[in-house]
Amino acid sequence: MNNPIKFQIGEAWVGLDFKPFVIAEVAQAHDGSLRLAHSFIDAAKQAGADCVKFQLHLPEFESTLNEKFRVNMGGQDKDRFSYWERTNFKLNEWQELISHARQNEIEFLCSTFSVEGVEILRDLGVQAWKLPSGEMWSSELIESMIEDGRPIIASTGLASMADIESFVDQLRRCSSAFALLQCTSKYPTPIEESGINLISEFRQFGCAVGLSDHSGTVFPSLAAMAVN
Repeated sequence: MNNPIKFQIGEAWVGLDFKPFVIAEVAQAHDGSLRLAHSFIDAAKQAGADCVKFQLHLPEFESTLNEKFRVNMGGQDKDRFSYWERTNFKLNEWQELISHARQNEIEFLCSTFSVEGVEILRDLGVQAWKLPSGEMWSSELIESMIEDGRPIIASTGLASMADIESFVDQLRRCSSAFALLQCTSKYPTPIEESGINLISEFRQFGCAVGLSDHSGTVFPSLAAMAVN
């Protein structure tokens, strides 16, 4: 069957007939500290999460120093380009983090924003792709993810319903398993703007569904589990 409503990430099943797949978001919270990144893996496991997720940024492929909309960040980093350079890990450090997660029997995901990032994660042996909000119309990035058939978990922040439909059509042409996560790109997200009602609407696409939450509270996630 094309685009199954369930799929595996490592040993875990994701889909309507299984327990919620809980992803602990680390992103860039480690601030470039490998030791802190490892401690987040331990904390995610102790909290009962099924998966821990980071972000891989390659500034030379995602940004330039001449973008007019970039503003100085102040403090330790003068701009976002410098911030990404400072907080990224080397290949062997990423491998250490993945090995740590596997030893702890917790799955590992990592968002990336460039084709070059996909190639790095592919070489590192990730089990699935995480498409971040704001990249749903990045067809080249998506095509690079679907090359080897690994499932894709996509956040829908900043995407219109037309964007989502186009994304789904792209995946259906190659029979890729995927999940759609309702997401509001506001930090923090007011609870009333979490869009829990959209989770049920996403089922029309015949895929696993869920929530990517930025509220800073546990309540939207609990509501998302209740409607799933």
